[in-house]
Amino acid sequence: LIIARVVAVLQSIGAQVNDSCGMHVHVDCRNITDPDFYRLLLTFYSKFEGEIDSFVHSTRRDNSNNYCRTNKSLYDNWDRLWSSYVDMAPNCLTDVFSTVERYHKLNFASYVRHGTVEFRQYQGTLDAKEIRAWIDFCVGLVDITHNLVSRENKQIFRPANSVAQRNAPQVKDYINAFAK
Repeated sequence: LIIARVVAVLQSIGAQVNDSCGMHVHVDCRNITDPDFYRLLLTFYSKFEGEIDSFVHSTRRDNSNNYCRTNKSLYDNWDRLWSSYVDMAPNCLTDVFSTVERYHKLNFASYVRHGTVEFRQYQGTLDAKEIRAWIDFCVGLVDITHNLVSRENKQIFRPANSVAQRNAPQVKDYINAFAK
């Protein structure tokens, strides 16, 4: 209802969108300090980026927009988030995220300033239903990911024969369980 009102006001003052417009959704993650959450969220978004691309405007797909670049290269090269020191000191997340460039479809740099994960991929629109659907998708992905890395699920997914020093299971354990 609020989104529809905001859109109505924007339309009443003559607001317009074009191919250069984007819609950014910030999802509050201030209370999520588990590095596995961010690993898994990045993994999901990178793995399913092609599918997500299929429901956004062509100007916001692949790596065609400088303001919402692919996360695939970030996923492939983001060794610091996968390093064990972050697992031992979750407050190091701010250090890791402060080195990340913000212009990715899924922006972790916003965590440092706003305590959020920012979804930058959707095109600008004045359609309240589209806006609501994109917000629901973003919040839903964060919620599902957070639930998967909850303490209870870590107990379920932790390999029984694990001798790793860190307590958190590997991202592949979540993905394998999620895919079943």
